[in-house]
Amino acid sequence: PDTTGPEIQVRFSSEYFSPDNDGTDDELTAYLSAADESGIGHWTFEIREPVAPYLLFSKWEGDGEPPAEYTWDGYSADDYELVQSASKYQYIFTVSDTLGNVSTEEGVIQVDVLVIKEGDQYRVQVPSIVFAPNSGGFQGLSEEIMASNDWILRRIAQGLNEFSAYQIKVEGHANITVGPTASTAARNREIRELLTLSDQRARTVVEYLAGLGVDRSRMTYVGIGASRPIVKFEDRDNWWKNRRVEFLLVR
Repeated sequence: PDTTGPEIQVRFSSEYFSPDNDGTDDELTAYLSAADESGIGHWTFEIREPVAPYLLFSKWEGDGEPPAEYTWDGYSADDYELVQSASKYQYIFTVSDTLGNVSTEEGVIQVDVLVIKEGDQYRVQVPSIVFAPNSGGFQGLSEEIMASNDWILRRIAQGLNEFSAYQIKVEGHANITVGPTASTAARNREIRELLTLSDQRARTVVEYLAGLGVDRSRMTYVGIGASRPIVKFEDRDNWWKNRRVEFLLVR
């Protein structure tokens, strides 16, 4: 009897995914294959967010053999949220045969730095630069984390240099952790601390980019603190999206 799961494979149309409507890699095609002597029963292809608890972002599924290719625009299935820039989304391809034997393939989809046009300016929003805990710098981070930071910042530097006619405003953003039921004094204290911290992190990024060849005279920085959150305080699983660095390109 057949006791093994299907033979499965996933390939993608490009190494990096860049759904920022610039005409390059705006869509990602997944090439799916599954074969089994007993026939394919059911398949699912899940895309999960990059940060724990790895919430489900998008999902495709069906009975029988999966489509040979599936094209994705980078938006979530439920609320049409765009993927976060310079982040690694996990994919999980699961296939069962008609006897219930299951095979799974997991991997990552690397989202490139997204340069989003807003009127006559551009914005880059990156939640994946990691700083030392409660610090404005990178000191004490592991080699693996710093390698990731360096890759992200090099990709950003490359993009900024392609927009050489634009001035660059670097904004640091933080997430408030003191809830609305806390005392006014406690909330105000954290708001002040986050304003300082976000300013330090924005400055750290500017200096790092200058070291990578971005003209220092083009860049200014400011700490926004927790005054412009992307997600609400109650949405704890998505707090990581509030801890971000944004780059505003203006003429």
